Amino acid sequence: SDKEHADWLRTFEGGKLKSSEGNLLPYNTVDGQFSSVIDPDAPEMDNATRLESKLFVSGDIRANENPFLLAFHTLFTREHNRIVEIKAMEHPDWDDETLYQYARKIVGGEIQNILFEEWLPNLGYSLPDYVGYNPNLNPTVSNEFTGAAFRLGHTLLNSTLIRMTPEGELMEKQLKLREGFFTPSALRESNGIEPFLQGMITQQQQSLDTKVIDDVRNFLFGVPGQGGLDLVALNIQRGRERGLPDYNTIREGLGMAPIE
Repeated sequence: SDKEHADWLRTFEGGKLKSSEGNLLPYNTVDGQFSSVIDPDAPEMDNATRLESKLFVSGDIRANENPFLLAFHTLFTREHNRIVEIKAMEHPDWDDETLYQYARKIVGGEIQNILFEEWLPNLGYSLPDYVGYNPNLNPTVSNEFTGAAFRLGHTLLNSTLIRMTPEGELMEKQLKLREGFFTPSALRESNGIEPFLQGMITQQQQSLDTKVIDDVRNFLFGVPGQGGLDLVALNIQRGRERGLPDYNTIREGLGMAPIE
């Protein structure tokens, strides 16, 4: 979201974003390739485990946190470059900046459409139709949402990141979530993002309940005693530090009846 970071990700040729061998994200190296030396001016990327020094660079500093997340960042980077190629043929007079900004806006719209028209309705919530920009509306996200409600994903996680062959068969070795934290090498070892994407298609999220898998209860990010933290404890502590009220108080504050 800042120009310096965004510029590093661009080729400045034909509106395209950088990529590395295998049509993956660029690495934090001088030319974006894995075999090259690390670029000291590459954007800082989160690397909690420090197991690997060569990381993929994307717009979100958390991209290397797990292979599934990397797969999505890679997919939409490819989509940007795919759109650019089509528009360059349709509009040979468009320069690099025009192509880049056009594809950037289209990809952003695709992500928003998935979020608002597919994902939210699957959670049982549909937004009212958009009727125009309202400059008086407060666009910030509530403390209760960021600190508690949207942590719902933590109970939906699975311990295994399923990888599949192009034929739809399970790969011989599956990857545990605890083994996948900040290990971008998992994409090279899997021959790209496709095994992870095919695995995601077949894998169901766990139930929304009060149970959380051990991979994030004790192994975030590392083994217990060597970096492994408890995500649930972090969530509880975050709520206390932010001064969040209890569940029923929030319900009543939103005009809902308390529960027993």
